[in-house]
Formats: sequence, C-alpha cells, structure tokens
Amino acid sequence: MSENKPKILVVSDLHLGSLDS
Repeated sequence: MSENKPKILVVSDLHLGSLDS
C-alpha cells in the first residue's frame, strides 16, 4: 500500500514519474 511507503519514496516516485513523463 502507498501508505506503507515513506512519504520521501512517494515524493521521489512522483518526481521521477513527472520527469520521465
């Protein structure tokens, strides 16, 4: 679940997705 992942990883994932997109 996303809630189980630290916010830092979630934010990093969003940033990576934004850059990749």
